[in-house]
Amino acid sequence: MVVSHAFLSIFSILYYISVAFLLNVTNSLVFRGGLRLPCLLIVGQLSLFSLLYLLAVVLGFIPNRKKYLFMTNRLLLLMLFFFVMNLANMTALATIDDVVIFIGVRRTLCLFVLILECSFLSKKPTLLVFFSVVCITLGALWSVLFRSKPFNFYGLLLVIIGNLSNALYLIWIPFASENGIFGTVALTVSLSCWSLPLMITVALFQGEVSRLKIFLQNETSSVAFWTAFGFSSVLGCFISHATYMNSIHNSPLTHSMSGHIKDILIIFIGSWIGIGSLPSTREERMGLALNILGEEQT
Repeated sequence: MVVSHAFLSIFSILYYISVAFLLNVTNSLVFRGGLRLPCLLIVGQLSLFSLLYLLAVVLGFIPNRKKYLFMTNRLLLLMLFFFVMNLANMTALATIDDVVIFIGVRRTLCLFVLILECSFLSKKPTLLVFFSVVCITLGALWSVLFRSKPFNFYGLLLVIIGNLSNALYLIWIPFASENGIFGTVALTVSLSCWSLPLMITVALFQGEVSRLKIFLQNETSSVAFWTAFGFSSVLGCFISHATYMNSIHNSPLTHSMSGHIKDILIIFIGSWIGIGSLPSTREERMGLALNILGEEQT
């Protein structure tokens, strides 16, 4: 049965927003349970996916293993580099107790993606799309520049590096698909398996392994905590696949804007279920309003 492009386009957006929203919620529950080790949380997600892949190989569900673990292609090596850079940057951002930096300023990702799409993919945005990106970017900048808290240069630098690596990673996904190198499942398997040892190295370098030992010795974890950790690991298996589907069946720019919709949902629904809070200052509310205005134009 042939599935229409319109259906795949809408499904990819809803698929990504749903998985990303649930992953944010479960990660927040894990952090509130005392395990604020974002790098090891990602390692747990990648480990489960790699384990499922090996199990599928043993059971004979994946006969062509080279297709899934082939990493000599230069394009895929670039994707792996930016993928790991983005993951490492996300773990650093997750340790910053600054919601405006972590959620607000990260929304400037769409500006980075727009510039790179114009440069590498030769895509010219429509006037409506350009207006949306401008509103979202102004909303993010307004939140951080016009507020009473001290200027967080370190957090802002992390956001810029993270958005640049994330944008470069996203724009390579359509290239890989158009050249017939990898499908969405193969991309998910390959990048997840290859990034696992690299992220373990990052976790060791950041001292998260030693802090995990202290956590296991001193903390009394509940069943709810480990349920949230397990659910987070399962969702981590789907988030990369959802990213590839959304970037391929829509575009990297559409995917980045889908992430903004997820962040807005996190702000409103998260405050209702007790894992977040609404903007408390006029500047933050103004920034959020500009972001919502930008999303409504797309």
